[in-house]
Amino acid sequence: MTDPMPSPAVPVLAPPANSPADPPADAPDVGERDAEVAKLRRENAAWRTKLRAAEARVTELEDQTRTEAEKAVAQARAEAARETAAKFARRLRDAEARGAAAALKFRDVGDALRLADLDSIEIGADGEIDTDAVRPRWRRSPKPSPTS
Repeated sequence: MTDPMPSPAVPVLAPPANSPADPPADAPDVGERDAEVAKLRRENAAWRTKLRAAEARVTELEDQTRTEAEKAVAQARAEAARETAAKFARRLRDAEARGAAAALKFRDVGDALRLADLDSIEIGADGEIDTDAVRPRWRRSPKPSPTS
């Protein structure tokens, strides 16, 4: 028989003085860390408050220095934006309702639009409508006509 082949020697390493899971010796304890975080959050809130006040002051100063023509243009733009939003709000609500009615498999989408109270659905500042707010309109309606 032959001698078995000797296995290579595996060096045995001593564990490190501080394992990665152990916090460093000079690390603050949890209470000190929480106190520091709370202090920084208060400081951050104070700076945010100062920023908002400064932004409001800048807006105020800009309004004071605007000419009458610039004020009229800004007012006209705001009015045009409101009119455009009002003009397309109904169409946007109807389109969302048509999509929801189709998903609920109504035979006649026109009936679904007549049954739902879409005027009370709010349109978000970004122009989006919560589709989940549209679907329950037909559950409260007296005679929905979905296909069976």
